[in-house]
Amino acid sequence: MKLWPVVTGVAIALTLVACKSPTPPKGVQPISGFDASRYLGKWYEVARLENRFERGLEQVTATYGARSDGGISVVQPRL
Repeated sequence: MKLWPVVTGVAIALTLVACKSPTPPKGVQPISGFDASRYLGKWYEVARLENRFERGLEQVTATYGARSDGGISVVQPRL
């Protein structure tokens, strides 16, 4: 058995578990009085720094919605 694929798989699994933290890091306080409902709906991109996953796209939008668990969903269709 080769050790490299096992080490890589374990590293990826640990990274995914660490990224799933539901709480902010120590010392970081969420802002108070934030009204997420004001930001829901369709937003249009005005400007951007070019990146590989939006290369060549025009009229980019993002639609923000309320999730049942209190979070916010984001849908960014590719044109």
